[in-house]
Amino acid sequence: MDDRVRRIVIVGGGTAGWMSACYLGATLATDDPDGKVEITLVESKDIGIIGVGEATLAHIKRIMSAIGIDELDFMRSCAATFKNAIKFVGFHRQDEVWWHPFTQLSHVNRFAIADLWLEAQRNGYATSYAEAVTQDPHMCNRHLAPKRAEDKPYDGLVNYAYHIDTVLLGRYLRQAGIGRGVRHVVDLVTCVGRDDRGQVTHVSTKDSGDLKGDLFIDCSGFRGLLINQALEEPFVPFGDVLFNDAAVAMRVPNPEGHTKINPHTTCTAQSAGWIWDIPLYRRSGVGHVYSSAFMNKDEAETRLREYIGPAHEDLDANHIPMRIGRCRNVWSRNVVAIGLAGGFIEPLESTGIYLAELGLSMLREYFPRKSSMAAHARRYNSIMA
Repeated sequence: MDDRVRRIVIVGGGTAGWMSACYLGATLATDDPDGKVEITLVESKDIGIIGVGEATLAHIKRIMSAIGIDELDFMRSCAATFKNAIKFVGFHRQDEVWWHPFTQLSHVNRFAIADLWLEAQRNGYATSYAEAVTQDPHMCNRHLAPKRAEDKPYDGLVNYAYHIDTVLLGRYLRQAGIGRGVRHVVDLVTCVGRDDRGQVTHVSTKDSGDLKGDLFIDCSGFRGLLINQALEEPFVPFGDVLFNDAAVAMRVPNPEGHTKINPHTTCTAQSAGWIWDIPLYRRSGVGHVYSSAFMNKDEAETRLREYIGPAHEDLDANHIPMRIGRCRNVWSRNVVAIGLAGGFIEPLESTGIYLAELGLSMLREYFPRKSSMAAHARRYNSIMA
């Protein structure tokens, strides 16, 4: 019997699904026809994408480069802007600002930069740590990009990530995936077939019949269609330590003639959560993350509209319940959950897409044969947990 994984079926589209299809398609590609892996992605046209405007971490550059995506084309197509840092406002005192920079020195002449800064503080030096040891906050305050036009793709003067319209990103990666041979099925999954060992054998669709596979990737979002519903893998909530469990988001158009785009995400503290402000090219994604135990959805929306100001009029509000936690095992039997299906934590540090990237990188590193599925899954689950 052939022990190799020949067929991968991805359930769910959006950023996680199409990033999985493109990345696995690129990294598993071979000139040997005997080693070819067939990738099928099934998504329903009736199930929408959350698409609130996404801030990323710098690791995304590795994934996009591995797929073979042209950086300039991708940024233009996805209304993307640069992200040099995260700016936190009012988390300690109302007027206090502190930064999470993406670039910083660690040592100077063999001295730890943190020790030098602490010693300077004791001698009256009042500059914050981030502003003292990195140029990122100063670049952000001057609206400077992290790279020049002549710099190489995915390389700049400082480390950086992106702000991305995730709806456009999903469409962009879909086009790239189909162009590279991913089989695209637009249909509704109606049931999941399993064998006597509990392995998934196929997913049945409404109009396209059964889609058989050796390895299945669950990118169905918070529903966890394969990992939670079919395999009944328990979900481990983090509500005892991460209280924010809901969000309300709006798409705010940039004013006409707007040119000063912040190259950073802004996070502003609120009474029961915080507000994100993610500047895209033509609009901003603005949302209020909050704890439903301390604030109801109407109050959360009111706070968000107050933050946005007059521009909020006529804007639709998108209310999003968040499942905070992780699957006990994100790889169970022959199903791997990527993205929201596997888990989601407090989004304050922009970890949403990053966890999908990490899951894909680890899956490629521990890509199994059928007989080694359980051993690889144990190592994978340990790392992801």
